[in-house]
Amino acid sequence: MSQSPLARKSRKSLTAFARPPSKLSRSQTADQLYAEADTFSPGKHNSPVKSSSSSVATSTSTGTSPGHSTPTQQNAFATPPRKRASEGGPAQWDSPTPYYATPIRGLTNRRVSVFSPGTYTPPYAGVRPAERRTSYGSNLGTPLPGTPVAGTPGGSPTGTPRATGTRKRFVRRKSVFQRIVEAPRNALEYVWISLPTSVEDILPPTRWAAPLGMALFLLQWVLLAPVVKPRDEMSMWRDGPEGNRVDARWHRQGILITLLMLIISGANAAYLFTKHRNYDMMLRSDPVKSPNASPIPSPMKDRSTATEPEDSDADDGEEGEKRAAPKIDGRVVARTAWKVTKVLGRVAWRSVASIAGFEAPTRPRGGGDMIERLRIWDPPSFCLAFFCALPPTAPLMVYFLTGRVPLLVPLVHLAYYVVLHQLATSFTQMVKDRQILNAEVMREYDQRFVFKKLFVPTEDRGVGTSDYAIDYY
Repeated sequence: MSQSPLARKSRKSLTAFARPPSKLSRSQTADQLYAEADTFSPGKHNSPVKSSSSSVATSTSTGTSPGHSTPTQQNAFATPPRKRASEGGPAQWDSPTPYYATPIRGLTNRRVSVFSPGTYTPPYAGVRPAERRTSYGSNLGTPLPGTPVAGTPGGSPTGTPRATGTRKRFVRRKSVFQRIVEAPRNALEYVWISLPTSVEDILPPTRWAAPLGMALFLLQWVLLAPVVKPRDEMSMWRDGPEGNRVDARWHRQGILITLLMLIISGANAAYLFTKHRNYDMMLRSDPVKSPNASPIPSPMKDRSTATEPEDSDADDGEEGEKRAAPKIDGRVVARTAWKVTKVLGRVAWRSVASIAGFEAPTRPRGGGDMIERLRIWDPPSFCLAFFCALPPTAPLMVYFLTGRVPLLVPLVHLAYYVVLHQLATSFTQMVKDRQILNAEVMREYDQRFVFKKLFVPTEDRGVGTSDYAIDYY
C-alpha cells in the first residue's frame, strides 16, 4: 500500500527507524586533531598549544583527554572546518613542535592538516661530537679554526656560515712609514732597470737627424751674427767703457755657445767612427791583408787548458798565505803607459799604411793557437746623417767667419752638407749592393755545384731475369 510523503517523514523521525550517524559527515577542528594526535603519540604526556581565538588549553594528562574521544571512537580523517589559519594570529609554541603539526610558513590561507610538511629539527643539532685522538695526536672531531659550528652565534643550525654584511679585513704587508722610507730606493731601482742598454736605444729616428743638425747650426749663427753694424748711429755706445763691458760679456757667451756645439758634434763623430763589430775567423790562422785584422788566441785552446787539472798544492799551506797582491809602483805605471803607446802607434801606422797602399807589417803566428779577428765599421744611421748636417768643423767656421762674412757662412755650410750627404748615401748604397752581390754569388755557386752533388737525381729500376743462379742468390 502506498503512503503519503508526510507519513514517510513522520515515520523516519521515530527512534526505531532512525539510521546510525555517519562518521564521515562529522567535522573536527584543528585543535581537536592536535590534541588527538598528541594523545595518540607514544611518550608524549602534554601538548601545550596557544592561540588567540580558537585555541585549546594546555593538557597535562597522562592519558586520553577528557573532552575528546580516542581515534577508535572518532574518525581521525574527518574534514577540518573551513576557517583560515590566519584567524587569531600565528600559533606560538612553548616547546619544540612535532614535525607533523608544524604549519607551512608563508601559506596562511591554506588549511592546517596533520599531513602538512614542516621543518624538523633533530635532537642532536648543534651538539659537538666527542674528541677522538689518533696515534698522531690530532683531534678528529675538532673543527678548523674560524669554522662556525652548528648552534653557535656564528653558524646556522646546519653548520653553514651565515653571510654577514662586514667586508673582509685588509691586512697590509708593510706599514706606511716603511713604504715611505723605501720609496727613494724603489725609485732608483726602477730608474736603473729602465735605463737603455745601448746609445742607439735613446736616439731619435733617422729622419730627424738632418733637421736637428741644421737647426743647431742656424741657432749658433743667429746668436753670433752681428745685428748692429759698426757705422750705425748706435755704435757710439760701443766706444765707451760700458759698451766694452757689454761686448766682452757677449763675447764670453759666444764662446760658451761654440763650445757647446763643438761638444755635441764631436761626441757624435767620436761615436760614429768608433762603432765596430768584431768577427772571429775560427778556421783561418793565416794573416788577413787588412788594417782592421788582428790575431787573437783560439777559444779552443782556452777550453783545453781549462779542462786540465790544476795544481791545488800551490794554493794550500803557507805558500798560499804568503802570496800577496802585486804592489803598484812607478815601474808598473810606466810599463802600462808604454803598452798603451805601442797599441796607439800600431793602430795609427796601420791606418796610414792602408791609406797609402802599403801592407801592414805582420808577425809570424802559431798554426792552431791563434785565429784572425776582423773589426768592421758599423756606423749608426742617425749618427751618420747628423754628422753630415753638423760636423765638428761647423761650429768653428761659424765662430771665426760669421763676424767677417755673415751671409756667406750658411751658403758654405749648405754646400758641403749636400756633398757629405751624397757621399754617405752613395757609400751606404754601395755596401748594400755588395751584400746583395755576394749573396747572389753564393746562391749561384750552390745551385751549380753544391746542390748537384748533394741532391743527385736517382732512379730505382728492377730487372727481371730467368737465370737460376741470380734467382738463387
